[in-house]
Amino acid sequence: MRSFFERMQSRDWVGAGRCLLPSVHIEFTETGERFDGPNFLAMNQAYPEGWSNDVIEIVESADRVAAQVRIDHGDDGMRRPELLNR
Repeated sequence: MRSFFERMQSRDWVGAGRCLLPSVHIEFTETGERFDGPNFLAMNQAYPEGWSNDVIEIVESADRVAAQVRIDHGDDGMRRPELLNR
């Protein structure tokens, strides 16, 4: 999972996509937004440049991964919990 976020940070969209299972669903728990893998990658690829991510914590179980990630964009920063269903 950490390698997924490293690839996202380096804008390696193909490599990031290879880290995801075809059945993955990503949920931003604070907003309720849900994405499948390809749409999540497309959204991030289209987002205005200048953002960075820093993984704070990753917790895994048999069928889920939760990650708390700090996203910085210019002067704005937020912690975003993300839940990935495998």
